[in-house]
Amino acid sequence: MGHSSNNTPDVPSPSRRALHSDRIVAEQGRQPLVSRGIPGAGADAVAQRRSSQGRSSGVDSYARGAEGEREVAHVLNWLDGHGFWVLHDQPWPGRPKANIDHLVVGPTGVFVVDAKNWSGVLSVTSKGVRQNGTLRRSAHLGALEQAEAIRSLMLRTTGLPQHGVSVFPVLAFTGEAVFNSDVEGVRVVSVDQLAEFIGSSPSVLPTHDVAGLASSLEAALHLDRAEVAQQVQARRASKRGKQAKKTTGSGAVKLAFALGIIAALWLFPDAISDFFHMVGDFMSRLVTDSVSNST
Repeated sequence: MGHSSNNTPDVPSPSRRALHSDRIVAEQGRQPLVSRGIPGAGADAVAQRRSSQGRSSGVDSYARGAEGEREVAHVLNWLDGHGFWVLHDQPWPGRPKANIDHLVVGPTGVFVVDAKNWSGVLSVTSKGVRQNGTLRRSAHLGALEQAEAIRSLMLRTTGLPQHGVSVFPVLAFTGEAVFNSDVEGVRVVSVDQLAEFIGSSPSVLPTHDVAGLASSLEAALHLDRAEVAQQVQARRASKRGKQAKKTTGSGAVKLAFALGIIAALWLFPDAISDFFHMVGDFMSRLVTDSVSNST
């Protein structure tokens, strides 16, 4: 479910000059922000499902994550007027359930924004972000993986990355800490500086091409999710088929064995009777010998 924003949000914003030069804005004319998707919808759904199932583990974490996504989405409204599209809570290409928090498409490129609403003391090092002194490398690697997934999808569907349209991985942190640095290919930025970073990056895409790229990317994301879901269902069906075949094969062996015994009893009744008499005599002698030895 999407909507277009035609009014500048009533929130403090960076200066227009900080986002784009007056000359570029004058050339472009005012281009309303196009916003699609619902910020935090995926995380909210997981939190609600876990809560309804009585699984308290992770509920607070997902709820906090959803709140962070909404805060980042609010700040991205500052890009209004500059020809950007913002896609919230979009499918992560190649994965059946995981989502990407925000995709920003505009004249300055494509930005894959992972919202982080972490508690504790945060700091940025050359290796990534530390939370209470612990390096959270997984967040950094996740941002890189998301950007690569989007880049690969765009290359397959539009071919644009090879023509100068860059895909930037971004970790956007809520809270009071102030970040704005590049860490091994990932922009680590505090939420209040996010819009300025995106808007002031060098222009790489004509404004009139933004809508086509954004809408094509959105369609490709949902088509990819549908294809991945079909692949998952096919693998599950194949696994169930193999298990059923294995069970059927085992049952067939047991049935054949039982039928063999019945056939033997019917075809060779005397031989079977002699066999059981021999077994009975053997057991009788074994018991007699055992009793004799004990006395």
